[in-house]
Amino acid sequence: MQTTLSSIKLTQNMGPKILATLGPSTSSIDVIREMIKQGVSGFRLNFAFGTPEIWSSYIKYVREASSALDTVVSIIGDIPGPQVRTTGVESISLSKDDIVVVTYVDLADEYKRLGKVVLVDRRELFKILQPGDTILYGDGEVELRVIEASVDHAKCITVNPGVLKPGRKIVVPGKELPTSFLSTRDIELIKYACNEDLTYIALSYVRSEKDVLFVRDLLRQFKCNIGLISKIETPGGLTNAENIAEVSDALLVARGDLGVHFPIESIPLLQDRVVQVAVKHGIPVIVATDILESMIENNRPSRSDVVGLYNIVYSLVDAVLLTNE
Repeated sequence: MQTTLSSIKLTQNMGPKILATLGPSTSSIDVIREMIKQGVSGFRLNFAFGTPEIWSSYIKYVREASSALDTVVSIIGDIPGPQVRTTGVESISLSKDDIVVVTYVDLADEYKRLGKVVLVDRRELFKILQPGDTILYGDGEVELRVIEASVDHAKCITVNPGVLKPGRKIVVPGKELPTSFLSTRDIELIKYACNEDLTYIALSYVRSEKDVLFVRDLLRQFKCNIGLISKIETPGGLTNAENIAEVSDALLVARGDLGVHFPIESIPLLQDRVVQVAVKHGIPVIVATDILESMIENNRPSRSDVVGLYNIVYSLVDAVLLTNE
């Protein structure tokens, strides 16, 4: 039986809800049960990583744990959407001023002579790159500057060094991929979410209400009643937030991606702007990224993390999403 949206209860009646990401460190039923007991009311599956077999095991554990505790817990499937990710099997360590060639997976051998090679999974990236562009890895941990750009590769210099790992996203600040909103794989993931009777799917890199309406048409074809969370994380999404809210069941402020497209000092204002849009349209709003980040390494949160969380709690936010499982 399909879980109804009313059962999610992302409301402000009892304060913001806690949503947590499932992954290797949270993959046992005992850990999941304890997380629910400690206040987690929803779990996110990041479909950019893992396999259907792994996700199905997580879903089974969540449902068994929530049933044993006699509580309702939502499950969110996060659809990757039109993003570029690094590929390959090895990590690449970059020092300042290292020359790096970013290219498509099939062309690795051809460009090794020019420098260290970073492989990506989408050719469309090279349609938007120009000399002088910045390429950010992850949420900005590594920064490259484009020196030369062509139809199948970009020669770059390392500005901010670090380690590039496979499977992480790549962003060009201020630019969006000239591609369809959903790939064939994304559509299959939506089918999977419907078949598994998930509560929500989260749509990444929503650019306008047309993207959301396209997914709603798919859901009608699949005879699927599932909630849609639109992630606001790009310039287009921010510009069209009002129209996106009108056709969405919830909004999510993805501060990590907003932080690579906009100056970091503007993020609090942008977050508040999206929150106010959601409040205006009477739909839940979730805030994600860099919440209690200090606790990845420490048992106690930093003072700044506590202050940040306090401000979120008192800003009409309905839920916080912990993204580093």
